[in-house]
Amino acid sequence: MDHSEPRPNKDACLQACKDSPGCGWYSYNVETTICLEFTTCEIDSSSTDFISGQVSCEVSTTTLAPTTPTTTTLPAPDTYGNMVVVAGLPGTESEMSEVYKVSGSEVTSCGSIGKNGAFAWGVVGGYLEGDQAVMVCGGPTSKACYSLPEGQETEMSEVRHYAAAVVVENQLWISGGEEDGSAKSSIETVSFSRRGLSGTTVDLPAPLSKHCAVLLKSKNAVMIIGGSSNAQDSDKTYFFDLSSQSFSDGPTLSSARHSHMCTTFTDGGQEKVAVVGGEGKDSVEILDVATETWTAGPSLSSNLCCGVLVQAENGAILAGGFDGNSNVDSMQALSCDGGSCNWSGVSAKLGFPRSQGVGVLIPDTLANC
Repeated sequence: MDHSEPRPNKDACLQACKDSPGCGWYSYNVETTICLEFTTCEIDSSSTDFISGQVSCEVSTTTLAPTTPTTTTLPAPDTYGNMVVVAGLPGTESEMSEVYKVSGSEVTSCGSIGKNGAFAWGVVGGYLEGDQAVMVCGGPTSKACYSLPEGQETEMSEVRHYAAAVVVENQLWISGGEEDGSAKSSIETVSFSRRGLSGTTVDLPAPLSKHCAVLLKSKNAVMIIGGSSNAQDSDKTYFFDLSSQSFSDGPTLSSARHSHMCTTFTDGGQEKVAVVGGEGKDSVEILDVATETWTAGPSLSSNLCCGVLVQAENGAILAGGFDGNSNVDSMQALSCDGGSCNWSGVSAKLGFPRSQGVGVLIPDTLANC
């Protein structure tokens, strides 16, 4: 599929196809208002949610009133006060999710929201507000995407292991990853409610795996940070402008790294990015998004990669990971005030040592904390 975006009605979707060079077929979802454009007929005929047709169809001569999608005001993801950790290593026990209430640097265990659909590690995930579910995708040989709570399932267009993802407009925006040890540069978006795949027309500037990605609200952009490009660690960052759908170079990391953890947070009302650890690394870098300047943050007590890092008030919560010898179950809190940051211990621990899973913020309605 070549393109997708909301349209007010079926005729607007058809007209957009007519106006798009190379579009041969269109498909319109009346519930979500998503309009899909195809060069060839790749429409899933088993779906009953779409009105579909060829570009040669006639646009109705009757002017249809635009449909107004039903919207629900939901809190922004960075206000969600609960963290779910799921998937990863060491084994099938990692299929079970763990939920924690996060209040500042205080973390409290409060149960589970179910199991991932399969044993997988090196996965990506995110909370999709419109689907009211966490999506978990990928693994060493997997294209599958599963939901928490269980019940929804879809797949990516290709196998992606060690990819990176952020949520953009209720879709998981997934970049890179690898298959059979070879890094990818392709990008795609996936959701449950759209029931379809959307490959973007833009690739990463270079093949990447074991990188991380964050959504920068102040820039309306996705930031790609570090990673491995076919066994070469990268110190590069990139901004993907969601309006122009184009990449530009970002500020270079002080240290090339892969398998690191990253998240956004606010300090003094300013958007920041924390980049933590990586394979064989204990260093931390903090980005001031407004000035695009990196500064050194407080180092970890030991090398750590492959954990989860989620936003918290004025900082982040780090959970699990691999310290070079074994998986860990500990948590730490990063707290920042006026540009000064420090780590503190968290009494809560994961149910067992875990790495290469995914950590996602979720609302109270799903967490049941």
